[in-house]
Amino acid sequence: MKAGMTVGMSIVCAMVCAGTALAGTIGPQSIGPGPALIEALSQVNLTPEQKSAIAVVIKQHRDANRAALDEVVEARKQLFARIHDDVINESAIRGASRVVSLKEEDLAMCRARTVAAMKSVLTPDQLEIVKEIRAKATDRFEAQRGRIPALVDAWVEAHLAAN
Repeated sequence: MKAGMTVGMSIVCAMVCAGTALAGTIGPQSIGPGPALIEALSQVNLTPEQKSAIAVVIKQHRDANRAALDEVVEARKQLFARIHDDVINESAIRGASRVVSLKEEDLAMCRARTVAAMKSVLTPDQLEIVKEIRAKATDRFEAQRGRIPALVDAWVEAHLAAN
């Protein structure tokens, strides 16, 4: 009985991990720059006029960005549901995955338009600071990227050894 329960829990855990990896992350980290944007803006030494101009840009693009994000989240939920259906339906999973991709493209373009409009307000020196901030963020992302797979691998190894 215990062995059966362990196998069952292992399968559930594997499904959740695989589904999350395939469907993408749904949660605060998928929302985008939010606090990171505020932090970055505080490091760029904006003038009051620049702060006002960037606030206008953010406000002008806010509804489109939020709507695009909502569509990505909904598409990811649908993909996650298809991954976890009782029966594998490859066509449905691939279709849901294509929808996620298209919605991600739309969100990326919304964000790109916002970023371009914000950058147009910055001086060349400020743009250099932005590049440095982006490089540091990329480094942090790369450092964290292997964390979850390593945790799953450790769990798998610990439970393989138990059998």
